[in-house]
Formats: sequence, C-alpha cells, structure tokens
Amino acid sequence: MTYSRQSTTKKLILTGMFTAIIAVMSQIIIPIQPIPFSLSLLAIFLTGMMLEPKYAFFSTLAYILLGAFGLPVFAGLKGGIYVLTGMTGGFIMAYPIMAFITSVFSGLSVRLKSTSFNKKEFRLRNSRAERGQLCWQNTKCASAHPCRAFFYIIGRTFLLYKKIAQLAIATLGMIISLFI
Repeated sequence: MTYSRQSTTKKLILTGMFTAIIAVMSQIIIPIQPIPFSLSLLAIFLTGMMLEPKYAFFSTLAYILLGAFGLPVFAGLKGGIYVLTGMTGGFIMAYPIMAFITSVFSGLSVRLKSTSFNKKEFRLRNSRAERGQLCWQNTKCASAHPCRAFFYIIGRTFLLYKKIAQLAIATLGMIISLFI
C-alpha cells in the first residue's frame, strides 16, 4: 500500500468514526420542549475541528443520510425523513455547513500559528503621539496587519476549542468504556 492510499483509508475511517460519534452524542439530550437540547452540536464542532473540511462535510452528510433512511440517529432515537421536515430539520440540514466552516477556520488557525508571528508588532508603542494605539493603527504599517491580527485572534480561539474538543473525546471514551 502506498502512503497516499493509507492516508485516504485512514481519513475515510475517521470520517465514519466521527459519524458514529455524532450519532452517539445526539442521544444525550436535555428534554426542553418543543425542541430538545442535545450534544450533537458539540459533536459537529468536534468533527469540524478534527477532520479536514471535505471529510468533516461528508461525515455530517453521512449522519444526515443515515437518519433520512430511517436509522434512529437523531435526538431521542428518532429517524426518518419526517425529522428532517419537522421543527429541527433546518438546523440538522445546516450541520454539514457548520462542520465545513469550523474545519476551514481550524485549518487557518493552525497555519497561522505555525508561521512566524512577531508579537512586537502588536504591543503598544511608548511615544506620546502613538500612546494608546496599536501598531496596525499607525499609518506606516496599517496595510499589512489587520487581517493577520483578525485571523490570529480567531485562530487562538479555535485552538482553545480544539483542546476542549480533545478533552470531550477523552471523557466520552471513558464514559462509553464504563458501560461496555
């Protein structure tokens, strides 16, 4: 087996595993009427953080298709096309888009974190004329830094969520192992 084939097989297996994680976590609900609150949203964001955009999209799409074909994977062990046409249908149909967008921003944050980032550019300057202004507000360097600063802040936020997601997976694994 070549490296690319092994890599593709691994990604497909992870896609299936995250589909199963979404199905399991959607069964943990807090019964609030008329729409239950479930942990499926956490699983969707977890899928987006851990998988590449294409595979995150397909993982959540597979979850929706499983439920549409009648398997009881939606909250409250419900399944079938009527769930997708009911009150929560629009929310469930947005799962692939949410996972895709989360995955894209997660990838951006990893790439921005790996690039060299000069923190001195963003510290406050000491001169009286520029006191209280950040470096990118200065006319000399305004063209280069606002986008980098925005994606740096977004990236840091997603890295925090990634650590929370990894903790959630470990906790879910321990809970499942207690019942097996």
